[in-house]
Amino acid sequence: MWEMQPAINSAGDILCMWTESVFRLQNKVTGIGFILLEGVCTREALKICILTVYSPCDIHNKRLLWNSVRQLKQASQVRLWCVLGDFNCIRNPNERMGKIDRSVGDNSMQEFNEWIEDMELLEVPNVGRQYTWFRPNGESKSRLDRALISPEWRDTWPENVQFTLSRNVSDHCPILIKANNVDWGPKPFRILNCWLTDKSFSDVVKHCWNYVQVPGWGAYVLKEKFKRVNVNRNRNSIKGLLIEGVWTDDPNKVKEEIRSFFSNRFLEADFQRPKIDGIFFKSLDHQHVQVANTTEVEVKTAERGFIMLEGVWMAEMQRVVVANIYAPCEIESKRQLWEKLYSRKSQSQIQSWCLVGDFNCIRHPAERLGSRHSNSEANLIAKLLYFGRNCIPNVHDVYWNTNSQASIHVMETEDNP
Repeated sequence: MWEMQPAINSAGDILCMWTESVFRLQNKVTGIGFILLEGVCTREALKICILTVYSPCDIHNKRLLWNSVRQLKQASQVRLWCVLGDFNCIRNPNERMGKIDRSVGDNSMQEFNEWIEDMELLEVPNVGRQYTWFRPNGESKSRLDRALISPEWRDTWPENVQFTLSRNVSDHCPILIKANNVDWGPKPFRILNCWLTDKSFSDVVKHCWNYVQVPGWGAYVLKEKFKRVNVNRNRNSIKGLLIEGVWTDDPNKVKEEIRSFFSNRFLEADFQRPKIDGIFFKSLDHQHVQVANTTEVEVKTAERGFIMLEGVWMAEMQRVVVANIYAPCEIESKRQLWEKLYSRKSQSQIQSWCLVGDFNCIRHPAERLGSRHSNSEANLIAKLLYFGRNCIPNVHDVYWNTNSQASIHVMETEDNP
């Protein structure tokens, strides 16, 4: 079966063709620039409306077309709508490249988006080329052809995809729409637990929620905002992949291709890493240090910020305490860590203490290049570097090197600090 609208001069003709075993026509409406077919989709036994558009180029006739189509949809009892064709208009500046010919007072892009909003239509996700029309001399190109569907159509066939195919004799690219209901398995709610620990997470959510302003009463506003959330999820979903030049929407093949891609992406190639063979650092072995059966060996989590060992320095047969520090960045958390260490040092009977690690702090301004650091914080950390003069004998300073494979370097001097 077919229905057509003849061309005006050399452009504007519309031809619609269908198979009765798939679509059974019940009513049709033709007008300047469109053909509306209303009927039943036989497979699902659902009533649908398909409207094919060939929009004029001038803004005046565009408005006449938009008003006619709007009135038809408002008067229709059918909720499943698909509006597709050549709209001769773009939705945003990124859909056009090259020379632009626009008459004075032509605000078609904004009016086109407002018309889509009034019609309560959604754009079908596109796969393939970004532009659908090309000027013969190649100076400009635009996305003029598209498919728009109602939310009810999207809910009935959620896997709608429009493919922009290669053009042949025409200056327009053909559009192919597929609506396969493919079982992709469960679609989890995507959120990372670490987001919830970020102090700015709540503000970001509030900003995104309040950014979209929808007039109306509370329940309507809530419904419209959730509708837009679902639109974004549908736009960002993967409908299929081009694998070795062949488009496939088989879930198993698509999932395997994605898994293989990221597996190869993060698989390290044969990489020659730098080595430190032949470089010897002074170290402490079992002949010099033995950790005794102590009365207290604390092992805390990384949040607590330190690991403390109490043992015997065998060279001098002197009991010592070595604490490995990883201080947090926040000043309040630092103070809690310092107070805890200071309390343990005050209560300990051992005088020889050594603290080593990442203190996330400086002692004076010369130790930082760039942003400023508070003097109060530097003074507090100074109290913790060495407690008293009775430090580990023959050890002047201990450095923690976080950028190399060697973890601890010990510099020996003749005098105690």
